[in-house]
Amino acid sequence: MLSIGRIGLNFSGLFAATFAVVVSLTLPALAQLPDIRSLESYGNWAYQVLAQPPTGIGFMANAEADILAQTNQTRAQSGLTSVIGSAQLQAVARVHAIDMLERGFFNHVNPEGRGPADRVGILDRSFIGTTGENIASKSGFFERDEAGLARQFHNNWMGSEGHRQNILRGNWTALGVGVAYRDGAVVAVQVFGNEKARLEQPAPISVRRGEGLDLRARGGNATPQLFDLWDPVRMRTVGRPMQIGSGLIDGALAVAAGTYSVRFYFAEGAGRFQIFTGPRLIVR
Repeated sequence: MLSIGRIGLNFSGLFAATFAVVVSLTLPALAQLPDIRSLESYGNWAYQVLAQPPTGIGFMANAEADILAQTNQTRAQSGLTSVIGSAQLQAVARVHAIDMLERGFFNHVNPEGRGPADRVGILDRSFIGTTGENIASKSGFFERDEAGLARQFHNNWMGSEGHRQNILRGNWTALGVGVAYRDGAVVAVQVFGNEKARLEQPAPISVRRGEGLDLRARGGNATPQLFDLWDPVRMRTVGRPMQIGSGLIDGALAVAAGTYSVRFYFAEGAGRFQIFTGPRLIVR
């Protein structure tokens, strides 16, 4: 558990999709969300709140831009390449900030058990890669000084070894920042991405058993050759890795109905592959 800064100021950092640091925060009891347990319902809710945030919730666009700029300035001072501001990852960050304000929790993992990689996999239907996350919050009365607030969040992240490592991780290529407020509470979320490739066509959120799936993808210097489905409940792959076809439709998904992560295999020499995660998928 990490808790950095003065009373009422909390930070938490995530190094990778498989590791979370949990920080508790008591926020005012606010409106209940609709049922968002399924991938589809969470995605639909997310798009709705991005288009029309819940009553009383707003975004600090200047603070978001300042955090991105300060992140890149700090990376440059360490000889690292800049991360590109990503509209897709910003949407993921803003949605999680709204969710924490609405349901009064402070955690990388939401009440349904979804972490940052899950949220990216639901809301960005083309992303293939790895993700990381830093979160911060401040409660109590504060002045609307977005530049000062951005500096405070960034400086406190940099003062914590875990968050500092996240900001200075060399393989990040993109960053989305969301800063949301309601009454006397502010929540900031950084969603980092190491984008290995993108699907040429966004994946549908659900397919029927036996239905094909277009998984052609392109990367800056790599193209995946194989894919498989990962069962997050049983923590195992389903079947053997399958070839990604050159046509529109890959092999039929003859697997049991359920929710899966699509994983992509990038060749790294004879018989060796790097595996990166893509969209989350419902098979009916």
